[in-house]
Amino acid sequence: MKIVGNSLFQKAANSALILNFLRIHETCSRHKMAKELGLQPSTVSYIVGRMIKAGLVEEIHVPQAKTKGSGRRPILVQLIPQFGQVIGLDLQVDYYCAVICDVSGRVLKSQRREYESGKHDFQNLLTRTVEEVKQLIDPNVPILGMGLALPGIVNSKRSYVKDCWTHRLKELDLSDYLDKAFPFPVIIENDANCCAQNILWNQPETKDDSFIYLLSRFHKRELLPENLPSIGIGLGLVLNGELYTGVSDEAGEYQSIQFSKERQLKWQLSLSEKEMDRALYDMAIQEEIINELLTNMALILQVLNPRALFIGGDLANNSKLVKGILSSENNERWNRLTLKGCLFRIVEDGAYDPAKGAAACMLSELYAIPQVGSNHESKKKWNSLLSNIIEEKP
Repeated sequence: MKIVGNSLFQKAANSALILNFLRIHETCSRHKMAKELGLQPSTVSYIVGRMIKAGLVEEIHVPQAKTKGSGRRPILVQLIPQFGQVIGLDLQVDYYCAVICDVSGRVLKSQRREYESGKHDFQNLLTRTVEEVKQLIDPNVPILGMGLALPGIVNSKRSYVKDCWTHRLKELDLSDYLDKAFPFPVIIENDANCCAQNILWNQPETKDDSFIYLLSRFHKRELLPENLPSIGIGLGLVLNGELYTGVSDEAGEYQSIQFSKERQLKWQLSLSEKEMDRALYDMAIQEEIINELLTNMALILQVLNPRALFIGGDLANNSKLVKGILSSENNERWNRLTLKGCLFRIVEDGAYDPAKGAAACMLSELYAIPQVGSNHESKKKWNSLLSNIIEEKP
């Protein structure tokens, strides 16, 4: 759908503003929304009325005790969570994590399953997995869209995978397959970027927040095909309130400065294959990995000067070890960074962060303010959330 003309654009922009305001504040009066958003009260009333008609928003009548001189209590409105649900799927080489979120981003259900990789090609694996995940969803609540988190280099705007070594994908345009396979819109994003998007969507420090999410993955060797490393590392970068992907979508692709060119596989660390295969169970190997990662991250943090480094994924499961290293051998280095305002956060409950971030990517697209004259890559997005609100029906 192409947004043309100031009238249609203004309706879409104002609708998105009101949706986001209600998502963040949960309940609010029309008068307060108009004041906070700088809109005319009549504009807010008109849009909220269309949202109520569309089944996206409902009024809340709160009883008020009658007292002398008391005025009329404003009627509050809120989003209706049952308007629709969004799938967030983190599809790895040997397992998937999935979440089901309502329109506000609240996680309703979650699921994790392991499988032996290589038995299905990527498209069959994705189709089969989505059908399995859909069993978690109330059939009476429509699916508004799905966010898909993948390792590797991804262009989310084009549904294009430049390189995903875990699923053997290279220079592949998935837009036609996604449109034909699913009746709802699908957004693909790098898994570490999804982790960053999860924080950006749910708990940013400020609207201009800057931080890095370090995602570590340990895979079971027995579930992997040969010639695939059992450890994956990625960085999600948020600079000045925006997810930063770089000029070729490769921002955050990690490779240690201790990396050896003699390695034959796509290593990111200086460890041998046998050492990486033991990392899931060997604390000494994990300590070596943490030291190597932090040595590399120190330079990145020094240059970018972000608010925080979030350490998530499998290394975060050993938070005691990470905290010990931060407070001992690297104490002076990290103290200097802390004095510059960089905080260190270990995400101990982040197993579903990529899946939740994938759902957040889809939700942020559904709530986004469109650009005048822009062509939306999939009209299905507009048939999901805003079409009943911004498009006049006969």
